[in-house]
Amino acid sequence: MRFIPGIVLLLLVSLFTGISLADTQVMQTIPWSAPEGSLPVWNGRDLTGWTSFGQPPATQSLVQSSSDGILHLIGKPKGYLHTEESFANGHLHAEWRWPIVAKTKVNNSGIFIFQQSPDSIWPQGIQVQIKEGFSGDLIAMGSLVFPGRKNPTIPKVAPSNEKPVGEWNSVDVLFHTEAEVTTLQVFINGLLQNSLEIPALKAGHIALQSEGYPVDFRNLWLKQ
Repeated sequence: MRFIPGIVLLLLVSLFTGISLADTQVMQTIPWSAPEGSLPVWNGRDLTGWTSFGQPPATQSLVQSSSDGILHLIGKPKGYLHTEESFANGHLHAEWRWPIVAKTKVNNSGIFIFQQSPDSIWPQGIQVQIKEGFSGDLIAMGSLVFPGRKNPTIPKVAPSNEKPVGEWNSVDVLFHTEAEVTTLQVFINGLLQNSLEIPALKAGHIALQSEGYPVDFRNLWLKQ
């Protein structure tokens, strides 16, 4: 595995997505709004197109409410919501906030991409970390291994740039699979925090993690 230098990264983003180099430079300083032609990953009203998995023996819903454009996850039981559709390429945008200060440790959740079946508490795929203080880390889950690394976590490259509890953050994930290679770039609040190039992954689900702490999501869209 090798990491993509800054200017090469920007050129690859432009090549793979059709977005201009000027736009990618802007993305490092401000979050993106939904572009024309993007797909709503979540419709802002209900859970149509999504499936829930809770750690057995799960008996309650992961979701407190899903209306008015905000998806409220309770945090318990541990598990996730995942899209019924699978994706191999795209620019995924999501916004999240922590509604309350964590009583113990720190607020924790993540967004999965390339998530494979069967469902389990740690399914195969890549987790984009949004845990407080660690947003932008990448984690190999299940049987997935990042080539050349013993540690399943690739730390973010810049100091934490998350906003305080109660304020909205943005994450933009650009992922592309072609031939034998999958490339991925992660921006937190517009700042490039991680990049990755690994052997090609199969198309997989997008998932929102429930990991013990309440978390809100909104404005989820995908540009392919």
